[in-house]
Amino acid sequence: MKDFVCVIPHGVKWSSYKEQCQNRSNNHKIGGRCLSEIEKIEPSPYKGVVHNIEVEEDNSYVANGLVVHNCEPSAGADIFFDRASLDRQPKKTPLRTVADFRIFHAFDPSHRYGAGHDVAGGVGLDSSTSVFIDFSTLPNKVAATFESNVIKPDVFGYEIIRQADMFGRPILAPENNKFDMCIGVLRHQGYDNIYFTEQKETRVGMPPRVKTYGWNTNTMTKPKMLFDLKKAVEDGHLSSAIPPSSRSCAATRVTT
Repeated sequence: MKDFVCVIPHGVKWSSYKEQCQNRSNNHKIGGRCLSEIEKIEPSPYKGVVHNIEVEEDNSYVANGLVVHNCEPSAGADIFFDRASLDRQPKKTPLRTVADFRIFHAFDPSHRYGAGHDVAGGVGLDSSTSVFIDFSTLPNKVAATFESNVIKPDVFGYEIIRQADMFGRPILAPENNKFDMCIGVLRHQGYDNIYFTEQKETRVGMPPRVKTYGWNTNTMTKPKMLFDLKKAVEDGHLSSAIPPSSRSCAATRVTT
């Protein structure tokens, strides 16, 4: 028994697709749909997170019994990062992965490192992420990355320390937007090399200077961080192991 899959291109009416469907020997018309015969299924061994699948010709494929189409991000008029700048960068595979911490370049104790961290809720939505950057090379290099959408903010604090220990305990720039228990863990564990800002003006009942640990993403800081990252990548100052994604703000905080 042959298997078929229902195919009709996105945004194309059946009336205009009808002739093309009829001219293909392995297609069968049923009502307003075209059944395309599955010619072969070839499993491909892979272990890891799948961000994108590219297919020859129309970039369509079957996922869980449904035909889906993957758009080309660089085809949009509102693309933020210059695709050509990203494509020119050499693709890196991790030297090793330790509990989801992907190390692209071995630690060099004579180099200067910094790390940025996005902190999420760990409920399967946004990911908590880490980016470690080697600032002693030109261009600066993404040395290691981490992401998880299930790790809790307080546990992520311990995870950050584990990662930092592998890179000489560099300066850390964790996000302080909402889940400040992550920074609380870092401080409670005695990690004293944390990025902070200092409020210079004196307020009633407060010490002359107030330290705020971590970095805050808001309507004022986020555009600057993203444009700084965009400029660093496009000017060749930062060699990224992977295209900018949810790690963008974390990477930018340690490059500015």
